[in-house]
Amino acid sequence: MIDSPWFVGFRPVLAPALRWFAFPHAGGAASAFRPLSIALPPSIELVGVQPPGRWNRIKEAPHRRVLDLVDAMFAPFVSAAAEAPFALWGHSLGALVAFELARRLQREGKPAPRLLLVSARRDPTLAPLGAPMAHLDDEAFINAVDERYGGINPAVRADKEMMALTLPALRADMEMYETYRASDGDKLLAPIVALRGVADPITSEETVAGWAAQTRAGFQATVFSGGHFFPFDASNKATLIELLRTAELRA
Repeated sequence: MIDSPWFVGFRPVLAPALRWFAFPHAGGAASAFRPLSIALPPSIELVGVQPPGRWNRIKEAPHRRVLDLVDAMFAPFVSAAAEAPFALWGHSLGALVAFELARRLQREGKPAPRLLLVSARRDPTLAPLGAPMAHLDDEAFINAVDERYGGINPAVRADKEMMALTLPALRADMEMYETYRASDGDKLLAPIVALRGVADPITSEETVAGWAAQTRAGFQATVFSGGHFFPFDASNKATLIELLRTAELRA
């Protein structure tokens, strides 16, 4: 069992055949992955990554740069990853964090992930999409995020107290995305699988295909029904569970 505020286990597995570390989208938390985690077979574990500024870490200041977040979590991650074979999955902004973590693990000679799974995220070398929004006032910022990505629960949006708790991390995460620029570096020795929703306005076949240039170990792109948050649609659950289950065979 992993004992660290950085990681949330929903169904701990002793000596898993494969342990997934899942990185949430902007403003998201580890809890987004709970339904998938508890549906996996007993030999596979999915652990949600919990960045500062949300849920059990709500009193901590969120990071505003991808590499700062990777630096802060690196030592705890190396310790946690030593316990079992592992893979990385990042959704949207989380894909950039998982990618940079994989690069640093490789650069420092640490154990590498069996697979890097990226969902709802364009080629990391592409410039940020759309006009910057992290600097906008609260109302304009919320409107801009909801218009571009969707996914803000109307009940949460109507709850001023809940939005006050959510906004700092969401704004910091958007700044993290807007300031990110992929540097030149060695290609990963782990394969990359890129997923996108067919109705996601943020990604396309062309922009996702660019992930292939980031690995020496093989690339696959898969399209799902749904929009930007397609991994959390009930209609995609069975297919995604199968993909997570068979990841060890893909590596």
